[in-house]
Amino acid sequence: MNEVRYSSVSAIFNLRLKQAERIAYGLGSYAVLIVLSGIVIFIYSYFLQQKAAIVQGMSALACVGLVGIHRSRKDLRFLQLNISGYQQVLRTEYFLILLPFLITGLPGGHFIYWLPAMAAAIILPWFTPQRENKAMNGLLRWIPLKLFEWRSGLRKMWLPVYSLYIAAWAGVRIPYLSLFLLWLVSVLAMSFFDHNEDLAMLTERGGSAKKFLQHKLILHLSWVSVWFMPVVVLHLYFHCENALVIILITLGMMILWAFAILAKYSHYTPGYHYMKQSNFTAVIALLSILPFGFVFPAMYSLYYYFKAIEQLKPYFDD
Repeated sequence: MNEVRYSSVSAIFNLRLKQAERIAYGLGSYAVLIVLSGIVIFIYSYFLQQKAAIVQGMSALACVGLVGIHRSRKDLRFLQLNISGYQQVLRTEYFLILLPFLITGLPGGHFIYWLPAMAAAIILPWFTPQRENKAMNGLLRWIPLKLFEWRSGLRKMWLPVYSLYIAAWAGVRIPYLSLFLLWLVSVLAMSFFDHNEDLAMLTERGGSAKKFLQHKLILHLSWVSVWFMPVVVLHLYFHCENALVIILITLGMMILWAFAILAKYSHYTPGYHYMKQSNFTAVIALLSILPFGFVFPAMYSLYYYFKAIEQLKPYFDD
C-alpha cells in the first residue's frame, strides 16, 4: 500500500516537472524574465526581512496568497480522486512557494513570524473549497466591454493579476514594492494583446486608422491610470523622497502598455494570433522598469505608431 502511495505521489511530481517545462517553453523569453524577477524578489526579500513589522506583513500576504491559490485550483478534484495522500503533494507545493521567503528570513532573526504562513501550507490541503468563479466574475464587472482584451486575458489569468494588484495595495509602505508588483501586472497583461480581433470589431467605430489608434491608446491608458494611479499616489505619499524615481518607473509602465498596443496593430492581420512579438516585448518590459530605461520602449512605440497606421490603412477610410 505504501509502495502504491509513493508511486502515485512520485508520478504527480514528475507530471508537475513536465508541466513546468511546457509552460517555460510556451512563455519563451517571458520565462527568462520571470526567473530574473524571482532573483530580484529573492534579493529584495532578504533586505526587507530585517524589520519585524515588514516580515509580519509579508507573512500575512503569503497566507492570503496561499488561500487564493488553493481556492482556484482546477486539479484539486482530480488529485482527491486519483492520488492517495494528495495532501502531501499540496503541502510540498505550498512550501516550495514559501521557500525563497523562508530562506531569506533566517538571517534577519524574525523567522517566527512565518509560522502562520507555514501553518497555512500544512492545513489548507485538508480543506476542499467550493468550486465557484465569483471572484473572477466580480473582477470582470469592473472592466467595461470595450476593453475586450482585458476581459479575455483576465478570464485566463485573473488570479495572478488580482493577487499582485491586491499585494501592490498592501505593500505601499515598502519602498518600490508596489511599483514592482504593478510592473509584474503590466508584464502579465502584455499577453492580452497577442490576439488580433476580427475585422468587424476593428472597424466598428469607422473613421481613419490614426483616429482608431489614438482612441485605443487613450482608452487603455485611461483605464490603466484608473487602476494604477491610486496605488502610485499612496506609495508616493509614503516615499516622497523617492518621487523622481517613482514618477520615472510609472511613466515606464505606461509606455510599456502603449508599446504592447502599438506592436499588436503594427502586425495586424484579422483574427491572427501573433506570438512572435512576445520575445521582443519581454526585453522591452525589462527596460521599462529601469529609470530612464523607458527611452527605448518610447522610441519603439513611436516607430510602431507610424507602422501601425500604415498597417491599418487598408481596413479604414484613409
